[in-house]
Amino acid sequence: MRGAAIAIAVASILSLSRTAAAQSAQTTAEVLFDEGRRLMGEKRFAEACPKLAESRRLDPGIGVALYLGECYAQNGQFASAWGAFREAGNLARNAKDTRAKVADDRAADMEKRLYRVALVVPPQARISGLSVQRDGAALGEALWGVEFPLDPGDHTFSASAPGKATWTKSITVPKDPGRTSVDLPVLEDEKPIAATPPPPKPVAPPTQPPPAEPPSDGSGRRMLGLGIGVAGVIGVGVGAVFGLTAISKKKDVEGHCSGSVCDSTAAVDKRESARNSATISTVGFVVGGVLLAGGAVIFFTAPKAESKTGIRIVPGIGSLGIDGRF
Repeated sequence: MRGAAIAIAVASILSLSRTAAAQSAQTTAEVLFDEGRRLMGEKRFAEACPKLAESRRLDPGIGVALYLGECYAQNGQFASAWGAFREAGNLARNAKDTRAKVADDRAADMEKRLYRVALVVPPQARISGLSVQRDGAALGEALWGVEFPLDPGDHTFSASAPGKATWTKSITVPKDPGRTSVDLPVLEDEKPIAATPPPPKPVAPPTQPPPAEPPSDGSGRRMLGLGIGVAGVIGVGVGAVFGLTAISKKKDVEGHCSGSVCDSTAAVDKRESARNSATISTVGFVVGGVLLAGGAVIFFTAPKAESKTGIRIVPGIGSLGIDGRF
């Protein structure tokens, strides 16, 4: 019993909720209907039609369908008006309402002004996964090749399929009645998106070789040889001076020393001083001679600068010749 009571309570709540929602939708529909009629009275059909269409969606009825059809007709949307009048006529016949004749007559008037368009999909274009749209809304296979009334203005057909490029085509429907067809071609394969190539690597500017050193004219080498030669001359001079000093000191101790024995301490000191001077003299002569010889070699083997101009006298047989470089 308790479970049954709960079920009844839930059902009651759901029923009340649906009733409240229906009443809310009906109230909204009535407000939109009144607003749509007011705008029609002001001949503002482009604003009135969307409000009447929403009112009909929320609460379909014969009256709102008739008003919507008339709004579409006044706004030049003949295909939409034809559809609204047809709906009003069907609702009226089902309700045995006398307004059925009014709706049918208005639908017949609109039908004379319709422009019909058929989308033709040939067998070779009917591939797996094909999706067709008209003005963004799906156009099922049952409507392929069927003439369908469209309102005057711009309309777009499109088609797509997996692995295929999307096809689109726009047409402009005139206000005068007529008919035409749009052929759907075989969809082309989708082109792969080309990969963006990486930016080129910066190329380093070519390395400039270091400037070639001008050929040496040998002046530096000759200066070096001359300097070494001068040092050699100084060394020889030092050797000569100390050599003379050693000879002089040796003469001073000849009468005071015999062999390694000297008769006084002063004589011993003079003999040692003479020996030291003799040693320095020998080193001075040896080093000076080596430097003097090396400097001479460096000086005389240094390259000589080539003279760009010059005149020389060349002796010849029985005459003198002049040889010049300019």
